[in-house]
Amino acid sequence: MCCVAFRHSAKPEAGNEVPVHEGASRHMLRRSTKQVDEATVKVDLIPEGSAAGGVPHRELQGVTLNGINWRFGESAVWAMDCDFKDKGDYKQVYNTQGSQCDPICRADPSCTNFAWSQGTCYLKKGGFIYSDATRLPSGSGVVCGVRNIDWQQSFTASWAQDCDFTNMGDYKQVYNTQGEQCDPLCMSDSSCTSFAWSRADRTCYLKNGKVSTFDARKLPGSGVTCGVKKPTGWQSNPFSKTITQWNCDFPNMGDYKQFYNQPTLACGSFCNADSKCTHYTWSYGTCYLKTGGAKTSDARTGTSYYGAFCAIKG
Repeated sequence: MCCVAFRHSAKPEAGNEVPVHEGASRHMLRRSTKQVDEATVKVDLIPEGSAAGGVPHRELQGVTLNGINWRFGESAVWAMDCDFKDKGDYKQVYNTQGSQCDPICRADPSCTNFAWSQGTCYLKKGGFIYSDATRLPSGSGVVCGVRNIDWQQSFTASWAQDCDFTNMGDYKQVYNTQGEQCDPLCMSDSSCTSFAWSRADRTCYLKNGKVSTFDARKLPGSGVTCGVKKPTGWQSNPFSKTITQWNCDFPNMGDYKQFYNQPTLACGSFCNADSKCTHYTWSYGTCYLKTGGAKTSDARTGTSYYGAFCAIKG
């Protein structure tokens, strides 16, 4: 497997499933399942409050894509008033609350997406992404969700198994490779921004063009490993008004608050919403807010901090 070497009629009773017929530092202690490229999305604060059908509200932050406000859940990113219309439905679960649809999908290995409406959870497969969702009128009561991809970190890339950037920017194939070779092949090619490796044909597909983890499609059992190349050096992020860098940390510099099991995007949102926060580090799912100011020269970088992500608020 790629990247393991990095280690590093009457409705049924409630919950019954009916098939749809065809018609370094302490930061290194945790691992994240939700890594998101901050530079590609707009950060919004979403007010607290109950959601239709009892969908749990875990955090205050979200991201807006194509007019849909996505929120971070335990195993999926979900939104109100959206749907993957007529896409990939294969099972329905009746008499459910909206909060049950995410765990029902998570328990089914084939499920990559879901929608909930009027007590019915619709399980979907096909690896649909955020841009595939249709925005519905406000107050529709429909909830849709995208299952999280379990992103891992190498020094040079964010990668995951059973995912792909389908038909996006393929420009070179390297045959007869092992999975762990695809990341360094991409790193050594200045044109490469992302990659995919297929177990079926042992081919590494190098891709170019702007891409983020938000563009990856979850494809259970596909044997495809996909990855996004990390930029090197400090990067300006106009959305969060920060400068950021991968494989970087401000160890023991002004830590005052932590948030666990968060994507990188949420970390920037938390810092922006807190006037005390001047800089932060995200590492393997934990967001460390820091205060007291920081300069780029204060950062520690290199292999000792691989997988960590740091930022200075502008």
